[in-house]
Amino acid sequence: MDPLAPLEREHDLILQTIDALWPMLQVLRPDHRMTPELFVRLEAFIQRFADGAHHAKEEQVLFQAMHEAGLPLDAGPLGAMLHEHEQGRALCHAMGTAARACQAGDWSQQRVLAESAAGYCRLLATHIEKEQNVLYPMARQLLGPDVLGELGSRFARVDPHQAAAFEQAAHEVISAAEVASRRASA
Repeated sequence: MDPLAPLEREHDLILQTIDALWPMLQVLRPDHRMTPELFVRLEAFIQRFADGAHHAKEEQVLFQAMHEAGLPLDAGPLGAMLHEHEQGRALCHAMGTAARACQAGDWSQQRVLAESAAGYCRLLATHIEKEQNVLYPMARQLLGPDVLGELGSRFARVDPHQAAAFEQAAHEVISAAEVASRRASA
């Protein structure tokens, strides 16, 4: 089995989650109220899984292995990916803060909520494309078979929850997004 396949499967789940949000973000009108609970749930999914599990495996295992094989962490592809992870964290925080403000009745934050959610979706879509098409192939070439063979066990130490919990959480957010999108377009 390809040692990066679990990361690619997680990318698929993240992209499915992002895709489920787009319809609601596209129909936003000034007189329409978003569903802030969905974005609070999305923030939790991102923090626990997309960032807390997936990005943690990349940063603590894959990127470190690539760094040990000679790539700098503060420049080039790894530096760019780490910078985008930080941008994603900032957008997620802004989205969550605005969603909680909307939940509390401060609908003036709805625009911030929509913009940060859309920004996060755009960022992650392009970020994942770069990892899938550039970084992961580079890792497969750069890392020797011994290191590649150890990645799965290293990933498991970083994220003991593994795929089942990640997949369940993604599908819960996707279902909630689909319901919210139907309400938004009604």
